[in-house]
Formats: sequence, structure tokens, C-alpha cells
Amino acid sequence: MNALRFSLVLIFLCSLAIWQITQIPKSTLYDAIGASFVPKFAVGVFIFFVILYLYQSLTQKLPDIADDKNEKPLKNPVSRIVYFLLGFLLFVLLVKPIGFILSGSLCGLGISKSFDTKISIMSFIISFLIALSVWVLFSVILSVNLGPAFSFKIS
Repeated sequence: MNALRFSLVLIFLCSLAIWQITQIPKSTLYDAIGASFVPKFAVGVFIFFVILYLYQSLTQKLPDIADDKNEKPLKNPVSRIVYFLLGFLLFVLLVKPIGFILSGSLCGLGISKSFDTKISIMSFIISFLIALSVWVLFSVILSVNLGPAFSFKIS
């Protein structure tokens, strides 16, 4: 797929996102910014970058190097996708028994392994800090219930 076709796919995704925003119901409670503010902002930023990408692909400034003759796909695509999906599967299966942060850390290890990172203490620490940051942001600061940070309910 060349850059122009990819930008057309992105435009299609933008139109789907715009349609989804129009489906967000108005809140019956008074709120200063409304339920659709953040989605509108995110889609607006996405549209800006898609237009920039489309412009660069039309002017032959190739925003990526997919068409470069020296570039070739990475080896072992099947094992890469297996590690990637295994990380998400571990998260889904282990989030209730061991909590969000440990299952998120294991998910991060699976995803990093799919990008050829060696599994080590340092990669676990980085995944742990990312999962901890996500849990603190959403659960503590934004009051979104992500479940317990740690749980040891093996049943």
C-alpha cells in the first residue's frame, strides 16, 4: 500500500470518527465542557495530521519510507503478531486475578517482545512504570474505575 492509498484509508477513518462523535448523547447534567469535547479535540488533531500526510503524499514528499527499495519487512511476522496478541491476552485473562498493574506489565512485555526487545528486568520495570502511570492517571486522577492496582485473588 502506498502513501496515497494509506492517506485515503485515514480519511475514511476520520469520517467514521466524525460520525461517531455525532452519536454521543447530550448530557442531562450541566457540565462546562461536555461529553464530546475530548473526542472532538482528538479527532481534530487526527484530521490535521491526516491532511498533512495527504498533502505530503500528493506532493511526492513521501512522508514514510515504505516505497524505498532498500527497505524490507522485518523477519518472523507470525511470531511478532503472536507475541503482540499474547501480551493483550495475558492482560485480559489476568487483570482480575492479579490486578491492573501486573497484568499491564505483562502485556507490555509481550508487546515489547514483538518489537524485538529482549525480556529483562529493565523491560519489566519500564512496562511496570507505564502500567502504573496509566492506572494512576485514569483511576486516581480521572476517577475511572480500572479495578484494583494489585489483586491476588487466584481462584
